[in-house]
Amino acid sequence: MERPMWGHTMGQNRRTDRKPAYLGGRISYNQDLWSEDCIVRNASKTGAKLSVADPRTLPDQFKLVIPSRGETFRARIKWRTDNQIGVEFENDDLAPVIELASARRLRAKAEAFAAGRDTNKKLH
Repeated sequence: MERPMWGHTMGQNRRTDRKPAYLGGRISYNQDLWSEDCIVRNASKTGAKLSVADPRTLPDQFKLVIPSRGETFRARIKWRTDNQIGVEFENDDLAPVIELASARRLRAKAEAFAAGRDTNKKLH
């Protein structure tokens, strides 16, 4: 039986039920300068259990990308064991994090709209 190394215990204090999963994931942090692969073992709308190489090397907060679902979340570690972590998604509204390029396009479009310019033209 695995026991938590530090942090919260692995009790069933969840707001929503998690469903079993076996999905490839990517953890990134430090403004995406560092990243590592993980396996999503179970997931819900509010969190997930991840298998990782060494939980001690991970910061308390990071970005979790699940490519097969096209989802990206800000995650906070709630518990750690020898090779797994439990995370809670920080997004209160559960909206996925959008990529930087998309955010820049949206900002440019909003600024153009506010300035009264035609927003139907292609932005570069």
